[in-house]
Amino acid sequence: SSGINAEYGGIFKESLLDRYPKADNPSFPLDVKNSPAFCLPMGVQVEWFRNRDQKPTPQYSSFVLTNEKGHKMYGSSLTFYELFIGTEKIQALSENYPKDSDLFPYATKSICILSRWPSFFETFQKWLTELY
Repeated sequence: SSGINAEYGGIFKESLLDRYPKADNPSFPLDVKNSPAFCLPMGVQVEWFRNRDQKPTPQYSSFVLTNEKGHKMYGSSLTFYELFIGTEKIQALSENYPKDSDLFPYATKSICILSRWPSFFETFQKWLTELY
């Protein structure tokens, strides 16, 4: 890839942007504090690309979350780069890069499925790829 890697030392933290359903099922609550870190296993990464550059291939990962009662939640995640715009942090950091107006910041983003059922990792991977 021809991207320029940005080392920001934790300036950008994983967070949940949206979810479905919006409310928890009492028997299957979403761990909103820890789930984002598992959905983005390499953390939030920012790289600078020219729009015409080929971006890195989306990466699939799977994981298992276990709560304090021993109940398991199985996760499938597809992580990809998306144009990252409109934040003061990224604008301030862009001053460190060449004034090549052709370079734009792209950040990792993830779409994720969480399930009680462990048998569907392959199916979820195919579905996430189609959704992407």
